[in-house]
Amino acid sequence: KNSLLSTPLLDAAVSDATVRGGLKAMFRNTLAPTVLKAGSATNVIPSEASAELDMRILPGEDRDAVLDRVRKAAGGLGELTVIDFHPPSESPADHPLFDAIRES
Repeated sequence: KNSLLSTPLLDAAVSDATVRGGLKAMFRNTLAPTVLKAGSATNVIPSEASAELDMRILPGEDRDAVLDRVRKAAGGLGELTVIDFHPPSESPADHPLFDAIRES
């Protein structure tokens, strides 16, 4: 859960940058702008714009605290509205599926 520790450990343990990047996303909250909307004509400056962000929050993280960090990072540029939320989930490691993964 501590990305300050996980980053140097993954950097040292995994040489493939693509694999390392995917693994790093498992140890931190992620945010990606996926839908951007503004204006309707090339020669007109839009009066407003919007962005939809796909956020993935780690289990154990407080949703409201994460949203507050996003608001702070945005510096008051606009309004933040949650349009859909699915709580983070964890899978137990003592499960037959994990046993099969370990064996393979």
